[in-house]
Amino acid sequence: MLRFLKCKNCTDAARRQRTRAVLAGLVIALAMMIASAVALAEGIGDLAYGMTNDAIRAMQDRLIELKYFSGESTGHFGDKTKTAVKNFQIANGLEATGIVNEETVAKLKSEDAVSKTEYLASVSSTSSDKNDVLMQVGSEGEEVMALQKLLISLGYATGEPSGRYGRVTQEAVMAFQKANHLKDTGSVDTATYELMRSGNALSRQEAEARKEREEKSDEEVFLKPGDSGSNVGILQKYLLEYGYYAGEIDSEYSDIVEAAVKEFQKENALSQSGVVDINMRNLLISGDVVYESNYQKTLSVQPVKFGDKGIAVKLLQTRLKALGYYSGKIDGIFSTATQTAVTLFQKMHDLETTGIADQTTRIRINGESAVPYLQIKGAADEIPVFKYGMASDHIATLQSYLYGHGYYFDVMDGIFGSNMLAAVKKFQVANGLEVTGEIDETTRITIMSEDAVDCETYDAMLATMGANMNAGALEDASDEEEMRRARVEFVCHMALEELEKPYQYGAVGPDFYDGSGFVQYLYGKIGLSIARSVEKQGYGSSHRITEQNLQRGDLVFFNTESDDDLCDEVGIYLGEGQFIHASRREGRVVISAMDTGYYAEKYSWGIRPLR
Repeated sequence: MLRFLKCKNCTDAARRQRTRAVLAGLVIALAMMIASAVALAEGIGDLAYGMTNDAIRAMQDRLIELKYFSGESTGHFGDKTKTAVKNFQIANGLEATGIVNEETVAKLKSEDAVSKTEYLASVSSTSSDKNDVLMQVGSEGEEVMALQKLLISLGYATGEPSGRYGRVTQEAVMAFQKANHLKDTGSVDTATYELMRSGNALSRQEAEARKEREEKSDEEVFLKPGDSGSNVGILQKYLLEYGYYAGEIDSEYSDIVEAAVKEFQKENALSQSGVVDINMRNLLISGDVVYESNYQKTLSVQPVKFGDKGIAVKLLQTRLKALGYYSGKIDGIFSTATQTAVTLFQKMHDLETTGIADQTTRIRINGESAVPYLQIKGAADEIPVFKYGMASDHIATLQSYLYGHGYYFDVMDGIFGSNMLAAVKKFQVANGLEVTGEIDETTRITIMSEDAVDCETYDAMLATMGANMNAGALEDASDEEEMRRARVEFVCHMALEELEKPYQYGAVGPDFYDGSGFVQYLYGKIGLSIARSVEKQGYGSSHRITEQNLQRGDLVFFNTESDDDLCDEVGIYLGEGQFIHASRREGRVVISAMDTGYYAEKYSWGIRPLR
């Protein structure tokens, strides 16, 4: 119920105008509530590159389920998500735009959505004989309309004929061909079309009944010599992955495939029948198999590095986990956690600490001289200084303390990663310690102390400091250098507060940033006007600073694109060879190293906003 206060000075017209304004506001608010409700009900709406929300997370979960997207669902629509969306659209006969529109949403939600595995299997079995193809994907017209009517009448398709030969029609044709013992190419050749119109073809219902009878007579056998089709192609891919098969993926159960099956069965303690029964099928799918011995020997010393995937990485992870250096998933993906484990092993065995599992490192890891991590740790007389890249149970304990103080919110996995580094630095700043990013004895004792300054208290102090800055409280300071340092520290502290905020092109905060917007927003907090674009920020001053002369709070610029502009990315220098920035590559605000990794050879110059 709305109640209006009477005002002696208000005219009737004014009251009517006020009433209309209030009602208009209620209508707008109601419309927004309805729009939000609809968006939530839909789960996934029109989504595009650069966006970040829960709808994208739900979409990524579905793409993971369908095998188009690997890794964790983050809710950020980046390059990897766009590629997954395009591949999904191609496989499901949609326009490959990389944008999730209503049609793509509907297909994602559908139980008939084609998975990546199904799509690859269908592609691998496509016929190479193009001379006898009457209709195929991309064909249109009356003939396609007649074909679709036949498929509907035989039970292989549903709905209304469209006259367009897309992915749905291809799948229906493949189902017909497979049921009628034709090569399941998904394209209509003369033999397929003649049988379809002859009246002698098996309908879907008849084919399913026949299949049920065959399964009852031989329930345990899924594939055998002489079979063909997409399932044989999948079998060949599994055998290829595990090192038992080196032939073509031609979807034919030949003598070579039978020999590979027998060898697989021998090495994995199965009956050497040469046919794929339920036990072998389940073992193939599980991935918990014995690889072909010579193949495994080759992969066990194959050099791998960050970003690599496959069995060689999986074997590396398995061995590192057995030695106690790795605690993540055995997923065959050379991630940051795998790189950290390799680095830790190299440090403990006096190898060059590159984080790359080269042949020398892998031979040492696989050899008898490899010392388990717990054994090395137990031999130490005192707790070491913990640094970025290390992993141990002690670090997991410290992560739990930092979580209790409100500085750390990531997984307590015992790995000293980038989020742990940011938490340690912020803790050191808040507690008046030397900001090294390393946990020495002093920092460790403070972290485990009940008297440590928690994050909430520090944030309140920071907010007060910011208010004083904006009020010009430091303008009367007698020491200009002290005032400059105070402002620089405030900017750097505020920058650390923005860690993990998502990147979005054109955004200037406070919830999303691009590179130049991040810098502009933070220096704007102390009343300093910074240009909007990276180019203007980098070329706006003739006083350029070399990497050796950088100071905390300086802007650092990098040449990351092949053009004449040397200022493509910008960040704020934190000291110790590290800078913080809104990274398009990472899709979020991160701390990066300047002297190693991607940015090592890309530094252009620095600018000092406060001099």
